[in-house]
Amino acid sequence: MIESDFNDFYKKIASKAYNQLGVKEVLIKINSFLLSHDNEVNYKEKLFLSSIDLAKNNIELYIRIMNLCIEESLYCLNYLFFQSSVYLIDKQYSRDIYSLDANYQKILSNTINIVINNKLLDEIDVPDSSEMAIVFGRVQRIYIPCQIFSDFEYKIFEILNKKYTKKLLENKYGLEPDELTIIIRKLNIAYTNFGKCISFSCDNFCFSPQNSENHFHKQLTSSNYDKELFNKYGILLFPFVSDVDITNNKIIIPNDGFGNLDNCCFTIVDPKTNRQIFDFNINIQSMRSENVYIDDFKDILILLPSNDHLEFKFNFKKFDNEYCFSIKKKIGPIKEELKKQVGYSVNYDLSNNSGNIAFNANNVKQSIKVNNTQSLRECYKELAKLVDETEMEIHDKEEVEQNVKEAQQELSKEDWNPSKVLQLTDKIVKIVGFASKAFPVIMKIKEYLDPYITK
Repeated sequence: MIESDFNDFYKKIASKAYNQLGVKEVLIKINSFLLSHDNEVNYKEKLFLSSIDLAKNNIELYIRIMNLCIEESLYCLNYLFFQSSVYLIDKQYSRDIYSLDANYQKILSNTINIVINNKLLDEIDVPDSSEMAIVFGRVQRIYIPCQIFSDFEYKIFEILNKKYTKKLLENKYGLEPDELTIIIRKLNIAYTNFGKCISFSCDNFCFSPQNSENHFHKQLTSSNYDKELFNKYGILLFPFVSDVDITNNKIIIPNDGFGNLDNCCFTIVDPKTNRQIFDFNINIQSMRSENVYIDDFKDILILLPSNDHLEFKFNFKKFDNEYCFSIKKKIGPIKEELKKQVGYSVNYDLSNNSGNIAFNANNVKQSIKVNNTQSLRECYKELAKLVDETEMEIHDKEEVEQNVKEAQQELSKEDWNPSKVLQLTDKIVKIVGFASKAFPVIMKIKEYLDPYITK
């Protein structure tokens, strides 16, 4: 086969120049040639232009040849027909698939079949917006409403799940934070819009003691749960942190993903000087949030230039890979929010619940000096006993016991950090709930801590 055979190829078929061989045999021969000359872009371009020309002059024949290529599973020609069909539909439909005439509806149906049968991962996507659609193509792009795929829902779900899972797990060079955010968002959209074919919902699949029991008949930790769920079902649940809110003297970190954020190193960095201002290890279950109190570094933030930015980084390991979320915020609005907060410095004796309170000129707390933590230590000792006696899920009990232990260790220090103790206490509240018999002791602990935390 020579290059001249590709000039006006489909036009020659239309004029029956290949009649002695039969159209099918010629298509098979062309497809084999393309397979063995995969890097020859020139041949593909000639066939692409020839198919466009055929559609403009004889769209019925275009559809018949396209049908034949699909029936014979001719991958290379199918791919070229996909590209030409996307081009033709894009020129025809003005973002309204339902306005296409009968012939173009057939071309669209064939295009969907080509994507599904050949699993063209690179040619299918979901929009960056909240639009309920699937995108075909890369250069020329057509937007197809999700309801068009009602008969192919499971197959489309499989392709999208494979596409984004592969991007998240098999990127040997790692993913930049912006790219990571986009891919996770698209994977979550695929689960939300097409996951009903596997009865996917957060209630059914996201981590909880009940779901651990339902899927595995045992209690798993949050990190093991996500991994085992992927091994069993191929469902990839990732955490998703795209913003933080700074208010009431704390950083609120929401995990809006379907997966858990475990053993994450949260750091605040001044990008201009690359100085690390703060670091803290956090764990946030799916669809929950974590509060990080900023007493320890509030004064540093106040002194930073208002026009500069802060970078909030979340480094974590998931499915044996390392990832990072990164959020940048201008310092000016952060400083304004912090200046609104009113507090005080205090020397407070917890043993008799009395002390001296001193305000600075701006009514802002400057430092905390604690003389006695005996009452708090006694409260935590009582809390440890109540937790041990309380019936709860194994995972929850282990987490509460660990938080109690860390709080007791912090209280044993001479220069203990009230914010850290409060954080650990808040974690315990989330797990044990308000109905627990341990809750009154927790409230007593929070009352003891109250004078040390800026309101």
